Amino acid sequence: MPTGTKNGAQLPCFGRWRQRRRLLQFVLTLSCLCLIWPFGCNAGTLADVRDAGALRCGVIQNGRGLTEQDSSGNWHGFFVDFCRVIATAVLGDPDRVIIKPLSTRLRFEALRSHDIDVLVANTTITVTRSVELGVEFPAIYLYDGQGFMAHRDRSGPHLEDIDDRSICVLGATTSVETLTEYIRDHNKHFSLVVFRDNEESFRAFFEHQCDLITNDRVVLSAQRALHAPDPVSYVIYPDIISKEPLSPTVRNDDSQWSSIIRWTIFAVIAAEEKGITSSSKELRMSDQTTETRRLLGFDPKTNQSLGLTEGWGLRIIQKIGNYGEIFNRNMGTSSDLKLDRGTNSLWNRGGLMYSPPFL
Repeated sequence: MPTGTKNGAQLPCFGRWRQRRRLLQFVLTLSCLCLIWPFGCNAGTLADVRDAGALRCGVIQNGRGLTEQDSSGNWHGFFVDFCRVIATAVLGDPDRVIIKPLSTRLRFEALRSHDIDVLVANTTITVTRSVELGVEFPAIYLYDGQGFMAHRDRSGPHLEDIDDRSICVLGATTSVETLTEYIRDHNKHFSLVVFRDNEESFRAFFEHQCDLITNDRVVLSAQRALHAPDPVSYVIYPDIISKEPLSPTVRNDDSQWSSIIRWTIFAVIAAEEKGITSSSKELRMSDQTTETRRLLGFDPKTNQSLGLTEGWGLRIIQKIGNYGEIFNRNMGTSSDLKLDRGTNSLWNRGGLMYSPPFL
């Protein structure tokens, strides 16, 4: 005997189906909002960093001037200073940073698995990484090139003058890929000795396990200054076989966080161009241009869009300095490395460094 009446026992089922349909529509609508809303539907990296009270900054130990830990456990270097730049922007304090040293092999996985908030190292922007790894490169903070260092007694005037040599190279990097292409394109007979760890590769080179070593030129300079038994016994070739535009790296699922990293880097570059330094005292905002007030963090609309508090740019410059100060302190004229800025000079001084307008 049917259990239904004229209206039928099917009506409760129909009602439940309508409820399910409404729920499904709500879920789909929420999903769409998550896709189109610029900061997503979660709190985001900025909120996570503020909740934790510290920035987790992944680095690769490249040596003096770049990323170095002293005997007291304190970290120094160009890349470390940019960790501090970001911490100052989002937390107001350059010391609220947890430095997490990583290997080149595990650096991207540490980022994707949320073990770090940002990777600040000599990481090259490439199309493969941008497309396949789920990461983003907000802004270039160092222009470099892949070079070579050799034992002076095993070197020639230029890279093209030598052959049949062994070369230490770090695996899981653009260096090994570029070197492989160079050998093929120039019909060289170099033998590659591939390492998984940066320090291990340089230790092997200094112990004469390889005739040459290849890496970013700033890394070669830093390692020669820090670890070479006798720095004058090693020569860094003038030859450069690739362009290496270096950038911090973030996950590609948080546009607000990427924007914060991008514009904090641009702020220190723009500050140098405008002559604003860590020693600039009593900057009166009323005397500054609209763009300068914006990069120093005194434009409410810009601050709200970035999610940063008033004066974030000024705090960065006061506590850490502009781009020129950061470079010179770690790698330039005021450092042990004394590297020429070259392409890392400002655009109006013969280099490539400039900031987009703060408009």
